[in-house]
Amino acid sequence: MSTERAAAPCYLTLLCQGATRATRLAAFPADDPLEDRETPLRQPRLALPTGPARVVYTSPAASARATAVALNLEATPVPELGDCDFGRWRGKRLHEVNAEEPAALENWFQDLSAAPHGGESVRSVGDRATRWLRSVSTEQSGRVIAITNSIVIRQLVLNVLEAPASSFWRIDVLPLSCVELTSNGARWALRVT
Repeated sequence: MSTERAAAPCYLTLLCQGATRATRLAAFPADDPLEDRETPLRQPRLALPTGPARVVYTSPAASARATAVALNLEATPVPELGDCDFGRWRGKRLHEVNAEEPAALENWFQDLSAAPHGGESVRSVGDRATRWLRSVSTEQSGRVIAITNSIVIRQLVLNVLEAPASSFWRIDVLPLSCVELTSNGARWALRVT
């Protein structure tokens, strides 16, 4: 019988930041603020866990930080939770990029390691977010909230489930939706409530 004590559990809520202009227009984000009509406290589907969080982290993005403020959460920005650097596609609508660079856009959708826009690949975003997740499991216990974007949340779900990269585009993460993860210090698990 092992005499090692299990680490105190960590309950991580990944909250997708509120909607922005880019969300509404199907555009690549350009550090847009929250939409004027997007007030997280008024969203009926927002279901944050009860009880105080020991710590709250946020992406450095304006919309993530504004989501925390709207929820009266004092948050620490963490670069690893930041959105993808979309290079020259930043601020452009999806249909515009498809008209200008259809082969590059198709490559980006097919290969998560591709960065045809000259910025950062989706896989790179996942790598930095996964490093952050590992540090949370060793440094934190109790309730933790992280407010970030859909790409980071998708990548963390793939990592926890050890799902193939091809599953990335099959995960929809809506603004202000939550994903629950738990850790016993040795591994993370998806928690369905």
